[in-house]
Amino acid sequence: MGDITRAAVLRAIAEYDELGRAEFLTKYGFGEARSYVLVKDGRRYDSKAVAGVAHQWTQGRALRPDEFSGGLGAAVKWLTELDFLVEGIAAEAATWGLVCNPKLFDIDQLRRDGKSLESWKVTRFKGEIAPGDRFILWRSGNGGGVMAYGRITGKLRSEGLTNNGYWLEKPPPADYVPLAVDEWVDPVIPRNELIKDPRVSSTSLIQQPWAGLPHRLTGDTWTAVMEAVSSADAGSGETDPGLRPDTPGRAATTVQRVVRSSGVVRLVKEWHAHRCQICALRIELPGGAYYSEGAHIHAVGAPYNGPDVTSNVLCLCPNCHIMFDNGAIVLDDELTIIRHGHAVGFLRTDERHAIDPDYVRSHRERWQR
Repeated sequence: MGDITRAAVLRAIAEYDELGRAEFLTKYGFGEARSYVLVKDGRRYDSKAVAGVAHQWTQGRALRPDEFSGGLGAAVKWLTELDFLVEGIAAEAATWGLVCNPKLFDIDQLRRDGKSLESWKVTRFKGEIAPGDRFILWRSGNGGGVMAYGRITGKLRSEGLTNNGYWLEKPPPADYVPLAVDEWVDPVIPRNELIKDPRVSSTSLIQQPWAGLPHRLTGDTWTAVMEAVSSADAGSGETDPGLRPDTPGRAATTVQRVVRSSGVVRLVKEWHAHRCQICALRIELPGGAYYSEGAHIHAVGAPYNGPDVTSNVLCLCPNCHIMFDNGAIVLDDELTIIRHGHAVGFLRTDERHAIDPDYVRSHRERWQR
């Protein structure tokens, strides 16, 4: 399987055009694409069906749908290796609101100690929270508001607390979701400002703050918060994201804290048009927007203290981001992608985006010790 040629794929596309989508899928027994589509000349094709049908001109017969996967390990891999463009079609990632009460959890001390927030308690929507979902971390009490945002990185678990030393009152047994903070918002975007926007004020986070966690939020709420973050960045005199300082930017408060620049990540995403530099996937959201994530090559948090600059950031899809952050994917000095010890291709690059080989090397050495 997978032994197809570019010419065979083009023949399958030609037949698809001739028959039309419905007849083509019916003829070969395929359903409509749910995750990926092949894009050629502005038209979209069901990628698994096209890849399966292409086999009849190289292997003597078309593959049946149950004989192979339409995902990254089979159809998508075959097509991208032949230089076809494959894009993801995904529902908008769910957005959740998590609340931190500083009287119960010493979030400020955790940050002063340079520790990462690893998970958070959940009491409802347990069957709906999934890896890749987005979250907004809300600080309750005086001075409350949005203090961070990020993504859920794994499945629900109940093996116990993380960040144990920072709970001021040990909570009762509960389930937890692993997460990663993409950006700490310094200073906190205050509640009084955010509730002026109905996209925020209408949420249970504001209307029913006593409800269990997490709060279900909408894409509109996420957009409102991101707009508030961008406005705060614009007024903060942020350093030019193209500069390459020796150390991360730091905000002077009672301690020195790493401040991640959302402008750096946004610039890298724009350069790559939200297409993953590893697997070439571009996730389209409802309304025509695209979703990608910024991944630091040399980790920014303690004890690694990497710089928050464009040469230390990659544009990745959520799957590749998680694998990269956990060492399942590394890069060699020539930017060859090494997945689970095997070379699988080369990193997609852009002439505007210089990648520092020292950061690549430090990431690889961290996981290959």
